[in-house]
Amino acid sequence: MGFAPWALVGLLPLAAWITWDDWHHRIIRNGTVLVCALVFVLLAVLTLPAAEMAVRLAAGAVAAGLCAGLWHLGRMGGGDVKLAAALVPFVAPNHWAFAFVTLIILCAGLAVAAAKMQAGRPLPFGIPLAWAVWAAQLAAL
Repeated sequence: MGFAPWALVGLLPLAAWITWDDWHHRIIRNGTVLVCALVFVLLAVLTLPAAEMAVRLAAGAVAAGLCAGLWHLGRMGGGDVKLAAALVPFVAPNHWAFAFVTLIILCAGLAVAAAKMQAGRPLPFGIPLAWAVWAAQLAAL
């Protein structure tokens, strides 16, 4: 069995936890980011060729850099930056476009829900990020 089925199973409870915690507390805890990173490393070592693992880790580093720019502009929280760096490696290179489009759609829906339910509170970006990565695993099956 390849990477995607295991990642799908491993990410489901993480996505659920991130959704609950980020919606209620508007914080991505370092422990959550660490667990995400450890799950990726464990699954990658067991199922991915070294070259693909390196490409995915590089994508995580690029995501961290881009998100750090958004953090610097005040558009993204620091926890979201770390979470993006930990979750982006889960997405296979041939599913990056799918994950990005899914992320945009989920962000739009979440922005509408947040505006209606919790006006004035920052957008919990961790929620669409976690579910877009999970959806990319489903698409990879």
